[in-house]
Amino acid sequence: MPLSVRRWDCPNCQEKDIDRDINAAINIRAQGVLKIKAEGLSVSAKGGKRKSSVLLAAA
Repeated sequence: MPLSVRRWDCPNCQEKDIDRDINAAINIRAQGVLKIKAEGLSVSAKGGKRKSSVLLAAA
């Protein structure tokens, strides 16, 4: 899909008028959460990493 296409309809889930940038941001955030969970880390409000048994919930 060319970058000039900013909005699109998903052929898989039938969602209509998806904003390409927002969709990319959601996907990037989800990958980050998965990586943090896989490493067994949590993130403080200041952005620092620390070992913890408490994991971030995917939002």
